[in-house]
Amino acid sequence: MVNVLIRNIKAILIAGRYEYILADITPYLIAAFISLETLQNLLNNLELFILGLIVMFVAHFIGTHINTLSNYASDLIDKPRLSRSVDIIGERNLLRMFLTELILGTLLVFYLTLYLQRLILLILWWIGCFFAIGYSIRPIRFKRQPFLGIISRVIAIYVAPILFGWFLFRQTLSFHILLIALGYAIAIGGMFPAGELKDYWGDLKHGDITASIALGPKKATITSLILVPLGGIILILTFGWLALIRSPYPWFHIVFLSVALLSPIKGLYKIYSISEKVLDLNYYKEVKKEAEKHLRWLAMFFTPAIDSFLLLIGW
Repeated sequence: MVNVLIRNIKAILIAGRYEYILADITPYLIAAFISLETLQNLLNNLELFILGLIVMFVAHFIGTHINTLSNYASDLIDKPRLSRSVDIIGERNLLRMFLTELILGTLLVFYLTLYLQRLILLILWWIGCFFAIGYSIRPIRFKRQPFLGIISRVIAIYVAPILFGWFLFRQTLSFHILLIALGYAIAIGGMFPAGELKDYWGDLKHGDITASIALGPKKATITSLILVPLGGIILILTFGWLALIRSPYPWFHIVFLSVALLSPIKGLYKIYSISEKVLDLNYYKEVKKEAEKHLRWLAMFFTPAIDSFLLLIGW
C-alpha cells in the first residue's frame, strides 16, 4: 500500500511538472521582495507572504495538471512519462484534482481580496487562470495559435504573478515593476520558440502550430536569439537602477545578473547551428536534446529572485 501511495504521489508531481515549480514561483518572489523593500517589512507581513506563495503553488498545479491532461495524446510521442503519469492517476481523478485546485485557489484569493480590500488581486487571478487554462483546454487551446500560445503563457506564468505579488503588498503601481514584467515577458516569451523544438513532431502531428512550427526551426531560434538578450538587458538595467538606490554594492548586482541572464545565448546559438536537423527524424533527437536544456535557461531567470532578496536584506 505504501508503494502504491508513493507511486501515485510521484505521478501527481510528474503530471504537475515539478521541475518547473521554481521557475513559476520566481515572478511572485521578485515582486514580493521588491515591494516589501526591507527584511523587517517581510517579517511583519510573513503570513501574507506565505499565503501569496501558496496561491502561486496552487496556480502552478492548475496550469500544469490541465496541460498534462489535455496533451495526453501528443505527449505519447515526445513526453511519454507525462502520459504514463496520467495512466497511473486516471484521467477522471486528475480532472477532479484540477477542479479542486481551481476552487481552493479561487477561495484563497477571494479571502485575500476581501481582507486587503483589493479587487485587483481577484482580477489578476482570473486573468492568469483564463490564459493558463485556455492555453491547453479545448476548444480554446491557445497552444494551436503560435504567437497567442506564447502570449498566453507569458501572461499566466510571469506577468500576472509579478503584478499579483506587487499588489499583495502595495496599492499603487510603480514604473520599475512594469519594467521587470516587460523584461520577463520579452525574455521568457523569446525563449519559447527555440525551446518548443523539443516537441516539434508531436505538436505537428496533433495540429498544435507552435511558434517553432510557424516560423520554421531556423527563424524560431533567430527570434529567441534576439528576444532573450533583449529581455535580459531590460532586467539587468532595471535591477541595476534599483541596486544604485538600495544597495551599497550596485556593481555586484549588475555583474551577477549579466552573467546569469545572458548565459542562455550560447545554448541558443548551438540550437541555431543545428536547428534545421529537426526536420529530419534521424537527427531530431540531437536537436531535442539541446532544446531540452531550456529548463537550465529558465533556472538562470531565478537569479533576479536571489538579487531581489539581497536588496531586501540591504546587501
